[in-house]
Amino acid sequence: MIREATHINAHRLIFSLQCHLSQRLLSSLPSPFSLVPPSSCFLQYWLKSLSIGGLLNRQAIYHGSTATLATNAPCFQVPIDYLNEDGNKASLAVIKFSAHSKTESKGSVLMNPGGPGGSGVAALALMGPLLASVIGNQYDFISFDPRGVGNSTPRAEFFLSKEEHSQWLANPNPELAKDRDNGILNHMTTDNSARDMLWISEAKGQEKLQYLGLSYGIVLGTTFATMFPDKVQRMAWQIWTAYYRNDLRNQIADTDKVMQSFFDACVAAGPDACAFHAPTSDAISKQFDSLYESLLIQPIPVSELPLSQPYRYFSVLAQGLADIAAARDGSIIYGMQAMADASNNTDSAADLLAYWDSIKDLSTLSDYTFYPKNQLRVMDGNSIVRADLRVRFFPQTSLGIIVEYLLIGPVTGNTSYPILFIRNTADPLTPLSMARKTSSAFPGSVVLAQNSSGHTSLFSLSTCTHAYIQAYFQNGTLPADGTVCEIESEMFPTSSITLGRQ
Repeated sequence: MIREATHINAHRLIFSLQCHLSQRLLSSLPSPFSLVPPSSCFLQYWLKSLSIGGLLNRQAIYHGSTATLATNAPCFQVPIDYLNEDGNKASLAVIKFSAHSKTESKGSVLMNPGGPGGSGVAALALMGPLLASVIGNQYDFISFDPRGVGNSTPRAEFFLSKEEHSQWLANPNPELAKDRDNGILNHMTTDNSARDMLWISEAKGQEKLQYLGLSYGIVLGTTFATMFPDKVQRMAWQIWTAYYRNDLRNQIADTDKVMQSFFDACVAAGPDACAFHAPTSDAISKQFDSLYESLLIQPIPVSELPLSQPYRYFSVLAQGLADIAAARDGSIIYGMQAMADASNNTDSAADLLAYWDSIKDLSTLSDYTFYPKNQLRVMDGNSIVRADLRVRFFPQTSLGIIVEYLLIGPVTGNTSYPILFIRNTADPLTPLSMARKTSSAFPGSVVLAQNSSGHTSLFSLSTCTHAYIQAYFQNGTLPADGTVCEIESEMFPTSSITLGRQ
């Protein structure tokens, strides 16, 4: 019973993780968490038990004695420009969740939570217990804030305030990025982040990388495997594939399947559990379409639909839709996603990363002018429920910043150990068909399907999936091709036991 409760509590932590996490989470990091100190102490750090009492005062605790880190000290230094490794450095904020096992160590697993531009430091502060539960307590888990993002420096910052951001939205000025460039902008590419991962892994003394990637973290992983196929020891990815083309047609192929799962589950749950209930899935779908059409005529403020985490949010979504239909009250749905602070640089970093990574396909200003319009047509024609996706659009001709080199060519590689791809059968951003296509580019890799909806498999509880992930990391065992795992989570939970698993 204790083990089950611990597993459920660890699982619940993941549902507190959002794509963009507040830095307030970092104000208190209890043991076994630790932050990497300045690079001159980096190798010594791995031999010490270090935990951080708080980022604001930079107090580090070594075996009960307190030492103060300089507030301007770098974290872990990497070259800003890998063509000039002796030049200026970027300082990456790195966090470690230490292994619990007292008798066995299996090295470190590097984790990226997605984004692009998501804070790995904040994410691992929440996800550490879950990862240890799923993969094994013999591993240290490491993550980092990518270059230019979050606690890493120099930061890519375009807007100094909400007001400035609002003014820019009303009158976009691409020159702003050029004016605010502090030397990092044209080096914020996924291939540079892959090089950073290799530096972190090698600094730990590991010749090969063990890695878990979520969402955009898969893009980072595929990039690493393409560039350094001989450096792969274990790689498990919650697959996302169409990124480098920045083409929404592939991303949203399964999006409406997630919405259909809402209709079907609502019928099965009944009116007591699903407030937007109707006797059939088709009837619920028609209710939804009618509501959508009415909002086109008379809009009200709401946030995006929570398709990424249906097992957490669909009950709330159903009540919100019912409130809008009954009284045009959108407060529940509007409150489901807090408004992002415009002074936080995460969105800017995400847009910039996607821009740089896909820039090779868009070489002229006319291409950029056409591109957003084309993507909007794709969203409108393929799925009405993914209209919240941003079209990332930074005209290079206006920025005046030229990327010196990018990863060019197919994303593929014959890795030193086969990769495990993990995919939901209905994901609003990553269709299963694309997972299989990407797997074919990496010989020996296997796709493990999970019969669930949502973005990445970790947002629903599946002891089957967790067992396969653990077996892969522990002893290299891959599931048989075509394996499909079922889940224990429910979209509309009807008991306190089920709610505990959310």
